[in-house]
Amino acid sequence: MTLYEIPGDAEINRGLIGYFKLDDMKAIPRDGIVAHYKLNDNAADTVVIDSKTGVNGVCSANTDTISGAGKINETLVMAETENIEVSNINVADIFSGSCTIAFWVNGAISTATFPKVLNCGKYGNNGWTIETGQSGEKVNMNFANGTGWEFLSEVIVIATDTWTHIAFSYDKTSQTITRYKNGIVDGTVDDISSYTFSPSSESFIIGGVEGQNSNSNLDDIRFYKKSLSITEILKIVNSGTGTEITDLFDVAIDYANFKDGVITDGANAAGINGLNTNALDFNGSTSKVVSSSVPNVTEGSVSLWFKKDSSVATDSNLINFDTSHLEIDFSNSKVRGIFEDTVTLKTTDSIDDVKQGVWQHVVFTWKENDFAKLYVDGIFNGQSVITTYYNNGPLIKTTIGWLSSADFFEGQIQNVRTYDRVLTAGEASKLHRLKL
Repeated sequence: MTLYEIPGDAEINRGLIGYFKLDDMKAIPRDGIVAHYKLNDNAADTVVIDSKTGVNGVCSANTDTISGAGKINETLVMAETENIEVSNINVADIFSGSCTIAFWVNGAISTATFPKVLNCGKYGNNGWTIETGQSGEKVNMNFANGTGWEFLSEVIVIATDTWTHIAFSYDKTSQTITRYKNGIVDGTVDDISSYTFSPSSESFIIGGVEGQNSNSNLDDIRFYKKSLSITEILKIVNSGTGTEITDLFDVAIDYANFKDGVITDGANAAGINGLNTNALDFNGSTSKVVSSSVPNVTEGSVSLWFKKDSSVATDSNLINFDTSHLEIDFSNSKVRGIFEDTVTLKTTDSIDDVKQGVWQHVVFTWKENDFAKLYVDGIFNGQSVITTYYNNGPLIKTTIGWLSSADFFEGQIQNVRTYDRVLTAGEASKLHRLKL
C-alpha cells in the first residue's frame, strides 16, 4: 500500500512496482527545509539562530548560561525553566501542505503534567504541540482544534538519558501522518483527514508554556515544507550519529514501493505538458539515478518519457536493470531495447530515428521464453525472441541515465514506471496518450 497518489487508474497501475516522477529537484530550496535550529548558540545574548532561513528565536536566558552537550555538538539545556520564542514565524501554518518536523530528543523526568518540547498554540486556541510525558519515556503529537485536542493514535516510546531521533511526516494528499523513530516507521500511519487544522496566531515555542515545560532536551530541530521519505529521514539520522548538514536530499522518490533512488549530478528541467510539469535533467557526463527497485526478471515492463538534447558520441543509456536495458544506439540513432539472455544480446530497434529536442515515450516489455517488445509513442515497433535471463538470478538494481563507460544520457527523463508484468499494446498506447 502506497502513501502517495499515483496517476492512472487501477488497471494501468496493476503490477506497478516502481514509479519515479523525477521532479525531485524542483524545490527551492531543493531540500524543502524552512527552518533549522542547531541549538549550538553559546553567547552572551538571547539569540537562537535559524541557520537555514534566518527566522531566529529569542531565548528566555542568555545562551551561554544554558549551553551544554547535545547530540551533535552543543545544545541548549532548558531544564524546565527556559524556552525559546520564535514570534515572527507561524510554524503552525506548516500543516497547510505536506510537511515534516524532525528533531533529536533526550528524555528526562519532568514535574509538569503535560511537558511540552515543541509548541504552537494551546487548548482552545488552535495550533499543535509535541509532548514527552512526565516520565520522559514517550513522544506524542496533539492538535488543538479550537474546542479541544485531537491526538495521534499512538505514542513513540523512547528511553530516558538517550538521544532518539523523532520525525512526524505529514502527507497532504493522503492526509496521513507517519511517525519515525531513529529513521524507522514507528507504529501505524495515522489518517487525520477528519482533523481540523487551524493555525495558531501565537508564537512558536521550543520548550513549554504556562508551566508545562519539559525537562527533556532537544537538538537539531528541522521544519520541512515537504513530506520526507524514509530515505531522506535516514540521511538525517546518519546511522545514529546525526548530522547538521541540510543539503542531503538528492533523492528520486519511488512513489510505488518506497525504494527511492540516489541522484548524482541531476538538475531540474521543464517536463512534458501533462501530469508532471518537471523532469530530471541529465548532463551527458556524470548524471544518473540508482535505485534498488527492480522489476521481475522473468517478465516485466518499463515505461518512460525522454527528450534527447544533442547528438551523442556513444551509445546513450536511458535505463537498465543490471545489463538488460533501453538505450539510444549511436550508430543508427534508434531507441534500442536489449534483453541479455543465456545465448546472446537480443535487441529490438525503433522504426524511426530519435527526435532531438522532442519529448518521446517508450515502453519495453519482456517475458522469458517468449518475446521482448518495443513501443515508441504508443506504437508497436518490433520484437525479438528471448529465452531466459543470462544469470538465472534476481535483478539487483535499476539505473536511469547510465549503464557503463561513457554511455551517459544527455537530456531529460520523467515518469519512469516499472512493472512485474507485461504491458499490452493497448496499455502502452494509453500511457502515451494520457502522458502517464
